[in-house]
Amino acid sequence: MVWKDNVKDLHLLSKKDYEYLMEKVDEVRNALIKTLKVKKVYLIYMDEAKHVHWHLIPRYNVKGYNVLKHNQVN
Repeated sequence: MVWKDNVKDLHLLSKKDYEYLMEKVDEVRNALIKTLKVKKVYLIYMDEAKHVHWHLIPRYNVKGYNVLKHNQVN
């Protein structure tokens, strides 16, 4: 999903746009959970790039920061 409006920070979205965005984030999260058969997906909001975007990271059975280094086995 690509947000076409240039919004620099999450709090600048209207309530309607915020709710729409979060609905889509939730749909993607649920698809990842189902497809990858994981119990949890981390939602990470970062705004260093000065535009609203999310990172969705599947949580495998790994502890700590090693979750970001997981190599998926097919």
